[in-house]
Formats: sequence, C-alpha cells, structure tokens
Amino acid sequence: AFFASINQALALSPHKDLIIYVHGFNNAVWRGTAQAAQFHHFTGRQAVVLAFLWPSAGSLLSYATDVRVARSSVPAFSRLVELMATHTDAKHINILAFSAGARIVSESLAVLAQSNDGESRDDTRARLRLGQIYFAAPDEDTNRFISDLTQYIDLTQRISVGANPND
Repeated sequence: AFFASINQALALSPHKDLIIYVHGFNNAVWRGTAQAAQFHHFTGRQAVVLAFLWPSAGSLLSYATDVRVARSSVPAFSRLVELMATHTDAKHINILAFSAGARIVSESLAVLAQSNDGESRDDTRARLRLGQIYFAAPDEDTNRFISDLTQYIDLTQRISVGANPND
C-alpha cells in the first residue's frame, strides 16, 4: 500500500521523479517533516517528496550524539533507496541532503555503489535510477566525502554541493 501510494502520487505529478529529503543535525521529527512539506509546497505542490527522518536528538548540545546516530542510520537509508528503486515507478530518485544528513546519504550511496553479485556499473546505474543528488551545507569531513563520492559519482545524473566557505 505504501509503494502504491507513492506510485499514485507520481502518476498524478507532472514530474515523474521522487525526491527524498534527509534532514540535518538538531532536527526533531516534526521539523524534518515540516521542511519536507515546505519543499513540496515550494515546488508548486507538484513534486513527490519523501522525508527520511533519522533520530536526531533535536538539540544543539547533542552534536556528537547526532553524528553517531547519523552514521548508524546508513543501513536504513540504503535500504530505503533500494526499496524505492525496486517498488516505485519513479523515473529518477533525487536526494536532497542537509547538514548531517549528508553523512547518511554519501556513505549510503557508497555502499549502494558496491556491485551486487557481479552486477555491472551500467546495471547498477539503471537499477538505482539516481538523478540529482544535492548536498546542502554538508556536515562531513572533506576527505571522507571525496572518498565516498569517487565510489558513486558515475551512478548519478548530477551531484551538486552548496557550501559556505566560512562554515
């Protein structure tokens, strides 16, 4: 029923891509949901947006906790992308990752880039259908980000990074 609901929304949308929003550090569930809803609203209510809500502590004082929890959320996000690729009619799966959400997305995409049972890179690209990956103010070590990026960059249509050089 969950996938049928997403497919119904995709069928009604002029945009046939699914957008997965991954919130950042210091974000309670209500806030991550509201941000995804705002994103949907500002696309003219035409985009199909799915929020991946990882268990952030929702506190400025819990940065170390959020970093640890973000890393532990990688398997769940990897599985979500696999499920969306397998069970939805999305032409592409686009991902918007904010702040610590970039840790989850980048590491997950590196995991997904590993070939399955001898699957070719072209087959992996076709199976995952990754479109635009946008990292907004990514909170990740640059060397780790680049290391992950080299593993999945060829599986996407486009990767964009929005960062403040003073951050």
